[in-house]
Amino acid sequence: MPECNFFVRNGYCSNGEECLYLHVDPDSKIPRCPHYENGFCPLGPNCAKKHVRKQVMCKFFLAGFCPDGRAACKEGAHPKWTRRRCCSRQH
Repeated sequence: MPECNFFVRNGYCSNGEECLYLHVDPDSKIPRCPHYENGFCPLGPNCAKKHVRKQVMCKFFLAGFCPDGRAACKEGAHPKWTRRRCCSRQH
């Protein structure tokens, strides 16, 4: 089903529930920020991408060691840090 052009432009549709076209939330189309996903976005609130908060991190993991491990931990998330190269240069 195609999207309602009126809803896309204005954020509402005068036909409401009787509209034959799809009403898609514009915020759902914004991609997630890869920098924020890794923990920090240098652009902060000026970033054009979506910053989605994750669940609370495990206080034991942040301190250095979680006795329950990632699979059984009930305290919070255990983030997995990925190392990304920023460019082709060696730093």
